Amino acid sequence: MLLSDDAIKAKGLIENDVEAHYRAASYDVGVGTILTKDGKEVTEYKLEPQGIVEVISREDIRMPRDIVGYAMVRTTLCNEGILPLNIGILDPGYEGPVSATLLNFGKKDYLITRDEVFLRLTFHESYLSRSKKWPRRVSHDEYLSDRKKKVVNFADTFLNLEATIKKATEPFLDALRNRALVWIPLFAVMLTALAFAVTLGVNYTNRGYWSKDDVKAEIKQDLGLTKEGSVESRIKSLEDEVKKFRMSQTNNPSREQTNSTNANQ
Repeated sequence: MLLSDDAIKAKGLIENDVEAHYRAASYDVGVGTILTKDGKEVTEYKLEPQGIVEVISREDIRMPRDIVGYAMVRTTLCNEGILPLNIGILDPGYEGPVSATLLNFGKKDYLITRDEVFLRLTFHESYLSRSKKWPRRVSHDEYLSDRKKKVVNFADTFLNLEATIKKATEPFLDALRNRALVWIPLFAVMLTALAFAVTLGVNYTNRGYWSKDDVKAEIKQDLGLTKEGSVESRIKSLEDEVKKFRMSQTNNPSREQTNSTNANQ
């Protein structure tokens, strides 16, 4: 059965509690200590995008052996782009603080301050376990010391995305640059050849709406065959020249024919 706020108070599950943090069937845990990645304790912390920080509750939780607790993400905090990790079940018999690793998935800085709510706890009755090994009580100082050892392993940013992306893309960029040294000059030559071909054939690319006579006339003009110097007129001129030559040969025998006649006489 889910415990109400009155039941939570009656069983004394929250030490150093704040009345305003009780809800109808849950309790909102507030920030007591903020630990930076250097293990320093601060009262407030500007969490940058992709930044990571550890927060420890101001309250201590006392779990009877027939009660189980659940630590859940606070919706309001998630709406700001802040996601708590390392949350889950509070086992029966546990006594001590709770904590979470906060990640900023937002686009802007987020200021974390002491007493700010970061988790929501709910409690359920459970059957009593027959286990003879129950969690021992963890003091706040002991818990804090353990978390300091944890945070020193944090990177400056979650997953260090910038460095990871850079490392992953460097081989690709190097290969791309090497190929560019080959392909860019070749492409320039091809582009120049294409431009020359387009320029050479620009007068003929629009033949789709020209008639055949227009095409012939355009080609003749490009070849210097004007109306006065057309192929037909040149052929006729050559024929006239041939006729004149034949007539001259008929009327004026060649020198060799004249010499042959004189010798026979």
